[in-house]
Amino acid sequence: MLRDLGLKPDYGDTPEYIIRNAANRGKLVEMYCLRLIQNPKEPLWIRTKHTGSQHLDVSVRVGAFYKWMKATSAEYVDSHDFVWSAKDRVCWQRDLRVKISGRLTLVDIKATSKAEKDWPLQVGCGLSYDEDGCDRGGILHLNPKLKDGYKFREYDAATVKSQYRRAVDRWHSNRDFQLLRNELGFDSEAFGFETEEGD
Repeated sequence: MLRDLGLKPDYGDTPEYIIRNAANRGKLVEMYCLRLIQNPKEPLWIRTKHTGSQHLDVSVRVGAFYKWMKATSAEYVDSHDFVWSAKDRVCWQRDLRVKISGRLTLVDIKATSKAEKDWPLQVGCGLSYDEDGCDRGGILHLNPKLKDGYKFREYDAATVKSQYRRAVDRWHSNRDFQLLRNELGFDSEAFGFETEEGD
């Protein structure tokens, strides 16, 4: 949906292998972070055979996640659950929900080099469809350039839910308009007007 609306980051001329490596690093970081918070008393081994050349990069980010866990005393609730809306025709997989000071909190883990403009909409999506009425959420940005290696970017729930609602409404409007174009044949190469002889 966000891509359809032009609200996803445009990486322009960035080589595809760099984008692919960054996506792979993000998946590895998330996988190890979830293992860590699910079993905080068990040792966690970040294996070179899984991480390859990104071993150090992944390890540093998972270490920052551990610091955040300790600083907030975050307690694991669930992860990788799907939330959806049949009415909005949207399905989203959340990364993680925790309790911080007894309050349910949605956490989206990011291992990117910089913050992205669509993050508030991603959090707004998760909060909009949360089955338990979670009203707190943010992005946990893991990057060694940040102080302590992480920054939790919490967003105002009412604001991001409103922004997300506007994005969904616009997406529906665009889709409905595209369906109308298709019904009328505007997007068909064979489109044309037939006239009776003599017209």
